[in-house]
Amino acid sequence: MTGPSAGGIGSIGGGVGTAVAGVRGPVNVGGTQVNLPEGVDLSELFRMLGETVAEQERIGHGGTITAADVERNGRCFVIPEGFPEVGEDGESPGTLLLTGAPGSGRRGAAMYWLQRASGTTERSRAIRTLPDGGGNGALLLDREAIAPGELLYLDASLEDEDGGLLPRILDELDGYRAAVERNGAWLAVVLDQGQVRTLPHAAREGVVSISRPDVAEVFAAHLGVLGLEPPPGFDPADWLDPWAGSAGVGEAADLALLVRQAQRSAGGRGGFEDWFTDAFAAVADWSEEVGRRLDERRSSAERAVLLSAAVLEGLSAEQVFAGAERLRAKVAAPADEEPPLERKGFAARLAELGIGVLPDRRVAFTEFRYAAAVRMRFWDDYPWLHRQFEEWIAEYLDEERLPGEARTAVAERLVEQCLRVGRGGVVLGLVRAWTSGEGDMTGQAVRALRTLLEDEYAASGARRWLYTQAVSPDTPEVRALAVTAVCLRVLVATHPHQAVVRLHHVARRGRGSQAAEQAAQGLAWLAGEDLRLRGAVLHRFADRLAAPGSPHRRTDAELLYRVTDPGVLGRAGPFPADPREAADFRRALAGAMVEDRAEAVRHAERWLAAVAESGGWEEVPVLLAEAGAEAGRDEVLYTAARRWVLAADGQRQRARRRTAALRFRDGLEEACAGTRRPGPARRTDGGTRA
Repeated sequence: MTGPSAGGIGSIGGGVGTAVAGVRGPVNVGGTQVNLPEGVDLSELFRMLGETVAEQERIGHGGTITAADVERNGRCFVIPEGFPEVGEDGESPGTLLLTGAPGSGRRGAAMYWLQRASGTTERSRAIRTLPDGGGNGALLLDREAIAPGELLYLDASLEDEDGGLLPRILDELDGYRAAVERNGAWLAVVLDQGQVRTLPHAAREGVVSISRPDVAEVFAAHLGVLGLEPPPGFDPADWLDPWAGSAGVGEAADLALLVRQAQRSAGGRGGFEDWFTDAFAAVADWSEEVGRRLDERRSSAERAVLLSAAVLEGLSAEQVFAGAERLRAKVAAPADEEPPLERKGFAARLAELGIGVLPDRRVAFTEFRYAAAVRMRFWDDYPWLHRQFEEWIAEYLDEERLPGEARTAVAERLVEQCLRVGRGGVVLGLVRAWTSGEGDMTGQAVRALRTLLEDEYAASGARRWLYTQAVSPDTPEVRALAVTAVCLRVLVATHPHQAVVRLHHVARRGRGSQAAEQAAQGLAWLAGEDLRLRGAVLHRFADRLAAPGSPHRRTDAELLYRVTDPGVLGRAGPFPADPREAADFRRALAGAMVEDRAEAVRHAERWLAAVAESGGWEEVPVLLAEAGAEAGRDEVLYTAARRWVLAADGQRQRARRRTAALRFRDGLEEACAGTRRPGPARRTDGGTRA
């Protein structure tokens, strides 16, 4: 994905495109440009985040499954038993309640049904994911946000920080399904098999249950999408039994990816059969082989070398040796009793353990993905040493000078094992440590945060941690920048309202804060790039500025002025998009105006100029007038508009200004009289209609 050009929040390797669609370049939204802390660059943090999804690019903007992802799913999909029949022209708008055993590919089946049911099989369409509400006590499923013809996906089997999702949406679901049908949209809801019995009787009757499809067929389909084809006479299905009897759809997809990884690791050597054999050996349980090797090598010295090589694979033999010595000291292993020159050579010890040393001195296991199996086995077999293993790797990263890519690889191996054994709190501790200094580990910290947010069990804790760090005035600047990057690139894709709240808190850090400036630019960027995110930003400021006595009112008023720049709001589409957005805009302006008459003047002058220059913004003069009347600033606004007209340069400009001011005056009179024209309704393309 091509990123926007450098400058401001747009200087992102890969752009904000993973989270926000339609990137066209940076927006100058005002404010002081600042230098980031030495060692930390926001564009580098985005690049580090972007690398983790370079191949899959699964998430689109505002909780969207991208059209590209939907298209790939369609090419790989194998229709399972129980999948509902869909006519050539699709199905009537409505809802599919879908369940199936683990490994049956429920998510892929839901995506495929949405495409077929909507009659859009020739051109894949993006799918919006739910829930999309829940901010400030609102419903979790926002009925007003449904656009005609939209495709919607809800995984009700997920859990969040408040527990299971299904019990909290159950009371809303019937009403939301009715709204889906009224709007000519389609909704697919995925359920665990055990959740079906919690549904009302009428809903249970309509649940569709799918079986696990033929895993060999799924594997072959994924190979085809990856451009890999077995040679004549070699049938991978012959190798897949009995593994295929218990494997699921996701495991078949992973095996296909492993074949491609084996192909790349071979560097062009060998053929499909070799790559497949290596990949299949990797998914076959190496644990037994590793266990046998551990039983044969019982000395602390040998086991330390084995684990050090597995964690530091790709580093030099000297670095692996240093790591092994550090590990022995960390676990208080006894020292060698043999004199130094009588001990077995390090290279010989590596060879005995199935570890090779490449010509450039880098250490590598001879078996494909064997190192990963070694790491898993050590964490599984030695739970009483988890803390020592974690400290050993963290100290190695802190004290040894490693190239950036090697440091990242080692950090991710540590994070992987921590999460695998349910130690997400340890990862948050690592993130805290990595964002407390000069920033040389900040890139690894944001990747760790991304992994936490993508982990089913650790995500809620990570989101709470992001909120705590965003709110706290004691959060180091480097960490605040990491929070900003993760909110803009990761959290906004799944929890847009939460991302906006956290960015807003960072933006309140005060003048001189680099993170505050970047968060403010990020809020403006989001408001200008996506209708749904624009609404979330405006709703946030409407609520905050309506609350009296906030110590941040002046900062919030300044931020509001930046995010409501006409050049920002008009980028995402016609404004306002719907009555709710209009109301939030009005409430936010009124909240800013009530504290300071100068806010009324500068908002009035800017919007009057926008109306005079473009001839658009039909609703805005009325909303501006209503905000002024609500704030008791109607006389201030009237005077400001009159002076603005009189300050025109020449008759032509004065005529344009007078036209804009008359529309504003009409709105002011309507507001003072208590009358109001109906607002615009949402259009299928995300804009508005009269």
